[in-house]
Amino acid sequence: MTNSQVSLRSYILVGIFGSITFFSVIQTVLLYRHAAQTLNATHDRRLTTFATVIDQTLQAHAGTVPQGAAALLGSIHKAGYADLRFRVSDAQGQFLAGEGKLPSFSTPSGAPLVGPRFSTAQAMVDGVQTNLRLLLFRPPANTLPGRPPVVIEVAETLAQRTLDENTLLIGTLQRQLLIILLTAIAVAALVSKAVAPLRAIQKELLQRDETSLVPLQQPGSLETQPMIDALNGLLRHLQDARDNQQRLIANAAHQLRTPLAVLKLHLQSVSSGHVAATDVIAGMEKTVARAAHVTNQLLSLAKIDQIRQQRQIEAVALDVLTREAALELSPLITAKRLDFELQTIPTIISSDTLLTGELLRNLMSNAIRHCPAGQRLGLLVEPCPGGGRLVVSDSGQGIDESMMDDLFEPFNAASSGAGLGLAIVKSIAEAVGAQVILRNRVVAGKIRGLDAEVVFTARAV
Repeated sequence: MTNSQVSLRSYILVGIFGSITFFSVIQTVLLYRHAAQTLNATHDRRLTTFATVIDQTLQAHAGTVPQGAAALLGSIHKAGYADLRFRVSDAQGQFLAGEGKLPSFSTPSGAPLVGPRFSTAQAMVDGVQTNLRLLLFRPPANTLPGRPPVVIEVAETLAQRTLDENTLLIGTLQRQLLIILLTAIAVAALVSKAVAPLRAIQKELLQRDETSLVPLQQPGSLETQPMIDALNGLLRHLQDARDNQQRLIANAAHQLRTPLAVLKLHLQSVSSGHVAATDVIAGMEKTVARAAHVTNQLLSLAKIDQIRQQRQIEAVALDVLTREAALELSPLITAKRLDFELQTIPTIISSDTLLTGELLRNLMSNAIRHCPAGQRLGLLVEPCPGGGRLVVSDSGQGIDESMMDDLFEPFNAASSGAGLGLAIVKSIAEAVGAQVILRNRVVAGKIRGLDAEVVFTARAV
């Protein structure tokens, strides 16, 4: 694995964990802010409740604020407000009871105090300058006779609130970290299980022999099954290609072995003096020509496979290529005194120039070989919907319908062992996205020849 490669498992885990952590941080911040607001509101309600308790106690001692304050001090610890401080002042802010060190209330420009008012202040608490949360509270209109109007101040140190907020934050973080940890464990287990089929496929491929093209036997999931099917399809294709190659080699060896054996017999006959050299030269020339033909076709097939790997689909003038191929093969046409008819209409197709030229030469050579001497050989090129059409017509005996498909197999019996011509044509057609069709030409109920049609596309393959 190179430095630029990252495993699928790591990629998924980092993506999921990163997303979970990011959203968990956002959730933690929002939860903390909401909880802190709720905590502050709770503390403020506690101050308000304490002020109400003070007011009720003072009402119970109407007209005697100091006595009422003394009774209040005795009940603070019982009521759970020992951490709070208070100050009771008269309407002018003069201290009456509680802690005199708390700051006295004040209103802007002498405006009357209306309802509870929260603020922050500083005061000496236990000899230390301390930040306070302060509530100024004027009780409702007096309902008991003789009670003077008062202002109640209740204070709480902010250090206590900070401590409570820190405790809240730590608790929130602990819960979120626990959730992230448990989620990470669950996700890691699920991802490992999800990629297990891929690891099994890798293990099976690594353990098998390098020549084995047996399809994979691993069961796949909904996501991995298409990949397994594609790999098995590729393996089957490679197996078929190897089988075809081995069959081609075996057939080629057979086709070459026969003429070589005949040549050997001719040479032995001449060497022994039983036959004159002039009597076997003609036969030897035919044998050599046959062996050369097979060899040239094998070389053409190998060349085609090489070109297919590097082919460049481009606009090709099919009519021009056809005229060039006909001119190249004109000596063969002349030698058999064929009635050659060429019809070409400007036709542009999407193909490979080299492969298309090889297809034309093989298709025309096959037609010339099967066309009787002096008979008609036709060649037609014309545009058709979506591409172009090439038709090569000979005047031979035609082909048995049941053997049409076998014609494209190398060294098939239907071609009288002629070799690889149509096999090369089929291979090229598949490479450039064309279609080859063979049909007997019937006139008056009799077969008058064979038409080989190739339909090319004008679109990019």
